[in-house]
Formats: sequence, structure tokens, C-alpha cells
Amino acid sequence: RDYDFIRKSLDGKDIKLSSYRGKKVVLLDLWASWCVPCIKNFSALKNLHAKYADKGLEIIGVSCDRLYDDYKTAVEKSHLPWVNVLAKSDGEDLSEVYKAEAIPLYILIDKTGIIVSMTNEIAEKEEALIQKLLE
Repeated sequence: RDYDFIRKSLDGKDIKLSSYRGKKVVLLDLWASWCVPCIKNFSALKNLHAKYADKGLEIIGVSCDRLYDDYKTAVEKSHLPWVNVLAKSDGEDLSEVYKAEAIPLYILIDKTGIIVSMTNEIAEKEEALIQKLLE
């Protein structure tokens, strides 16, 4: 389903999902500081970011943390090079919007804004799909 949201990034900028439409392939990473697999998978995401950021991949971290400080500390400690936002804002929770039953949840959105994949892992299959969408 085509969905748009606006959230504040850690540096106070408005991040609007639809602003990437027509320009970038977007990978939403729903994660939390207390989620061990989420933190472990940051290295795989950093590899994707290093390989594809300059080719048109935008990663947006969506933290499901309840406390701002937990989220901020995790982003800083993990040295995440992509933009991060909180899932919950103004009563709307993106983890509910995207029906996340478990995290990590990776949502791949093509350049037209359509969700093409929702998965709990980043593996070769997902990277191949990203490559294809960037062609």
C-alpha cells in the first residue's frame, strides 16, 4: 500500500517518505535499541549503504524505541550513517501502520513508492532485489 509519513530526524530535519519518490529506492529498517538481531544486522545494512547509497538507495532507520534517549544513544553508538526517525509521532506508530509483528523488519520501496518486499532479514535475495530496482 502506498503510504506517506513525515518524521523528525535526529538532527531535527523533516523526513518525508514521498520526497524520495521518483528519485530513490528506499529501505525502511524498523528496529529498536533493545533488539539484539536488529543491532547485529546493522553491519549488513552498512554494507548495503556503502555499496548502493551513491547508486540511489536510501536507508531510513525507524526506531521502535519508546524513549528518545535510548534511540539517540543506539544511533550514535552504532555510528549509523543513514537517517533515523522514531516510529511513534503524534499518536501514529509506523510499526502499526506497517503491521510489524516482529523486528527487525525491512521494507523495500521502489522508486514509484510501492512496497516490493517486507522481510525480517537482509540476505543475498534482498541485495539482488535492491540491485534490480536500482538498474
